[in-house]
Amino acid sequence: MHDKHIDDIPMGALLGRNAHLSRAIIEAHLEIYDMTLSQTHMLMKLHESGGQAVQSRLTEHLHVKPSTVNGLVERMEERGLVTRATDPNDGRQRLITLTQRGRTVHHELKAGLDAGEARLAACFTPEEHKTLRDLLIRMARHLEQERDLC
Repeated sequence: MHDKHIDDIPMGALLGRNAHLSRAIIEAHLEIYDMTLSQTHMLMKLHESGGQAVQSRLTEHLHVKPSTVNGLVERMEERGLVTRATDPNDGRQRLITLTQRGRTVHHELKAGLDAGEARLAACFTPEEHKTLRDLLIRMARHLEQERDLC
């Protein structure tokens, strides 16, 4: 559906609209794997961390409460994507590790997310894509500083 007056939408609302539309594209792909966005973020972080991380580190990365990460880990553990054990280096910590199934799902998800990213950028030249990305990074950093002042 095209909005005849899209040129009149304030920047904040336009950013929100684009975020909503891009999230819908991403979530449609995640549904194929019965994954939530939060579970996907955790899967990606675990992969970036060499396949394992302490649970408190995942909590910091996801910017959520420990109980939220605990619930995510439980659901992912039930599906065979991760295992949870006491960290041998610190008995107070829980070590979350990707299983082989988790690695396979990560690989498949990543390919689909990369394709989704390409769909999001399809209306831009490579130069425009880079410029937009640079501007969005600058805006995100600025807004994080503004939030910290509140």
